[in-house]
Amino acid sequence: MQAATPPKPVAAKPVAGSTLPQRLITAEQLKMLGERLTRNWAMTGLGALKVRAENQFEIDSKRYERLLKQMQESADSQDLRDNYALLGQLYGDFVELHKLGATPDNVKALADQNEELVWIAEKGAQMLRERVGAQQTEGLRLASEARALSQRIAKLYFFRSLGATAPFVAKDLAAAQKAYRDAIKNLDTLVQDKPRQEAILRLAELQWQFFAEALGTTPQPWDRQATFESVAKASDSLLVALDDLSNAFDR
Repeated sequence: MQAATPPKPVAAKPVAGSTLPQRLITAEQLKMLGERLTRNWAMTGLGALKVRAENQFEIDSKRYERLLKQMQESADSQDLRDNYALLGQLYGDFVELHKLGATPDNVKALADQNEELVWIAEKGAQMLRERVGAQQTEGLRLASEARALSQRIAKLYFFRSLGATAPFVAKDLAAAQKAYRDAIKNLDTLVQDKPRQEAILRLAELQWQFFAEALGTTPQPWDRQATFESVAKASDSLLVALDDLSNAFDR
């Protein structure tokens, strides 16, 4: 009687976007999405473009979950595995807080939790940047940082509008705006010999002017929703330009 032939091992399916540069791009996107999801959550609490914000939250949350799964499956070191396992736990906590709605107590709880979510996403990106090398990643790092900051600024603006009046909100909003301007200034130097990236950066700077103008408008009782909508739409337009800029450094 012949022994049964052992089954051939099934080759593991390659993880989409699993090269080191692709994984870095995904890691940078997770940081931005962490800010953007919370921006959309705050917008729904204010009723600013509520249906649009709810739809965008659903789209972005599915994208976040897909990218997070990619990072977890492609993690090839214990540090990365631990980092993205923790990010998964934090995202689960974020989803539960999101379900509670924009009550005064929950605004503070979700704001604090979101800071940790974004920090762990940044930590994962930093691990990958170190492996790729600073010279190759500086443009992508700066463009991705500006992209995440654009959503962070909008998030903090809407948190403040929801009634989160703690001193750290105003302080963090000012710090985020300064960090954004610093990132753009450094990008301006970096793209001087890169016509394609420079053209996209100029468009992003124009969109920033519209965004900054909207941020500087004080909402009045009779036009609060119109002001909030202007900030949200300007934030979206800026994000499109910064997405294009980040993509221009992907290669």
